[in-house]
Amino acid sequence: MAARSLHDQPHCQRAGRPRSQGGHLVAIAALAAVVAVLPRTANAHHVTPEEVIQSLINTGARQKFDITAAERSADQPRLLTIRVGPGWTGVYAARRVVAAEEWYQLWRDAVPDGALGIVDAAERPLVSFDADGRATLRDAPPPTPAR
Repeated sequence: MAARSLHDQPHCQRAGRPRSQGGHLVAIAALAAVVAVLPRTANAHHVTPEEVIQSLINTGARQKFDITAAERSADQPRLLTIRVGPGWTGVYAARRVVAAEEWYQLWRDAVPDGALGIVDAAERPLVSFDADGRATLRDAPPPTPAR
């Protein structure tokens, strides 16, 4: 009995070749469906600058981090300033860092080239951000005594 070559066997396929073109059509159709859905999914909800501001002043974040105001600059609309009271320092440092980074990212989602400042009542910056949006807490100097 002579052995048949792989090419002569009816149910085998050659390496690198599909058994039928039907498999390719299914893969192409699936890829087209994914590509068609992606833009709608990615843009399903675009947060607006106003929504960011409202989320800061009308949620538990306001009380938890002692947010006294969140304002978009009229002359620099890409700048959001978050003002905090003395309760800010009563929150664990790690939580303040995480919150600041989340607020930064949320603002950048709303305003792609946006800048965020977190300041105290005396307008002293309390957080610095690097180019990747990582936050570093800054030690606020002690208040200047009244003269």
